Amino acid sequence: MWNRFTTNVQNKGRLVCRPIPSRSWYHLPPAILSITCYIASLIILSLLNAIPAAYADESICTETTGTLIDDTYFSVFIQQEMVYRVYLPPCYDSEGTPYPVIYLMHGSNRDHTQWTERLGIHEALNRGITSGAFPPVIVVMPYGGWIANENRFEGNATWSNIFLTELMPTIETRYHTNEQRALGGISRGGFWAFNIAFRFPELFTAVGGHSPFFDPGHYPAAYNPLNLAESAPNIDRLRIALDRGADDYAWYGIDLMDEALTRRGIAHTYTVYPDGEHEDAYWAAHVMDYLAFYLADWVTPLDLPDIQHTFDTSNSVDLYLPVVAFSSRQTSIDSQRLLRVYSGLPDFDLVLNDTVANALQTHGIAIHPVTSVVDDETLLTELWNNPTHYTLLPINALSPHLRPLWVDDTPVLTSDLTHYPFIFPGTLYDPSRMTRIIFSGVTALGRFTREALMENGVDWAVSGIQDYVISADYFHTSNEVSFHPLCPNADHPVMGGLCAMDEHFSLFEQLDVDVMELSGNHNNDYGFEAYIRTLRLYQQAEIATIGGGETLHQARQPLIIEHHNNRIGLLACNWSGPDFALATDSQPGAAYCDLNWLQEIIPTLAEQTDVLIVTVQYAEY
Repeated sequence: MWNRFTTNVQNKGRLVCRPIPSRSWYHLPPAILSITCYIASLIILSLLNAIPAAYADESICTETTGTLIDDTYFSVFIQQEMVYRVYLPPCYDSEGTPYPVIYLMHGSNRDHTQWTERLGIHEALNRGITSGAFPPVIVVMPYGGWIANENRFEGNATWSNIFLTELMPTIETRYHTNEQRALGGISRGGFWAFNIAFRFPELFTAVGGHSPFFDPGHYPAAYNPLNLAESAPNIDRLRIALDRGADDYAWYGIDLMDEALTRRGIAHTYTVYPDGEHEDAYWAAHVMDYLAFYLADWVTPLDLPDIQHTFDTSNSVDLYLPVVAFSSRQTSIDSQRLLRVYSGLPDFDLVLNDTVANALQTHGIAIHPVTSVVDDETLLTELWNNPTHYTLLPINALSPHLRPLWVDDTPVLTSDLTHYPFIFPGTLYDPSRMTRIIFSGVTALGRFTREALMENGVDWAVSGIQDYVISADYFHTSNEVSFHPLCPNADHPVMGGLCAMDEHFSLFEQLDVDVMELSGNHNNDYGFEAYIRTLRLYQQAEIATIGGGETLHQARQPLIIEHHNNRIGLLACNWSGPDFALATDSQPGAAYCDLNWLQEIIPTLAEQTDVLIVTVQYAEY
């Protein structure tokens, strides 16, 4: 490999459950009897739904707003009139196709009006449904009152029992619903949503918690969502979403839920927005995202176009990529989603700048009116403030503050672009000149990493990324420690405690590492001889090195890669020391980030290369 371098998503009958004087039910508690009867009704109703509905003449809906209704039901269990607010979609039809239902609960010091008056969810629903982005849906917002703030979990007089055996049957008798339900809530309401959904996952398709309040020791384990996440059966059938703002005081319990679901291998999403506290302003800012999550399973599949470009996509083209803020947890986007945008359909997470919106329209792409279009200068801030948002940018407009998304879990630039939508005749991108370099960041085969390697072996360690990294033209990593034959022991005084074992060097060879950066803090921990010996190991394996060397002069040498008619420069240095880790005229180590040297060499290298990449070993946080 050294030769690659020159230098270095019907109707139904109504059933009523009544007590049956049968000994088979005798020993069941009334609450369990009610829930069991209700679940049995739902199973029968789902069978009835399999009978084809009579043909109904469905006209086009011209209404643009839904209807908000406040109504009541009587709770036998607490002998109290209970209030709820319901949203009915535009052109609600009580005899046509039945509607799915979202049940949304309020926070502890709020009521059934929170989701509408404080968060504006009805306006978001109107916008989404009339634009075609959301399917018509019924949304129920119950008032839990005092009972929802009580930690009652057993017997009849509990909020979960009232919700399941009194509210839900009332809603699904009064309104034209089908068997599809989602459940969510804010803060205390989020707690109840997970408490109910995790105990009765067969009743719901999705559950969401928006700053949900979870506490590991505050509730009995049989009813605590954190414990249910560890052991409740069948919760993997649910789509699960969690979110909070970075400054939310309830972060600890939400993090625990994320960790519990992750340990169990339960698929879920957890979004931490960079701004936002435990308050209405935060939830209002993300209500459209919440609806998109709940409604994802109920969006009617569209017959989207099969892209057939009439030009040769293997030559120079103008290529636009889906891009997010570098801090976003998104990694991939579904190709069907991009096809919706390409077809002029709405995507509420898409944000375009003026330049790109105009360019796409010039290429014949109809930008849906709901698409957010911002000034070029505002786009970056918009993406960083909203990590679920994405944009489309020409390939030459990418920056380190942004990160291109994969499509269907595959990098766009390694795919056949014949069926990719956002590619047009032009000159911005020439596939024949592409050079792919993967930067893994810093590694150190010491401490717990070394112990894991000793226990599981090198083959195990490389298996997670091997196929990915060897697909690149060049693979760069930064190793912070030197190899020593006696590691983790030593036969001489050491300057630091980190080293790597010789038998683990093959990890770099199996990963086909091309460039090893030596700007790390610990390469001299086991002494200068270990450093120089490790340099020889890299040379023997034909691994180029940057950012470190036997002397300061060698450590400062750039690496120039010539590939596909490209000249790419790599330069590295250490910003933070310590002193014994830095190279001098007579001591091996890392090149210190001397500003005078950088101010001189960077402009020079920039003139000599097409792309210059400077990497820095900076302070650790």
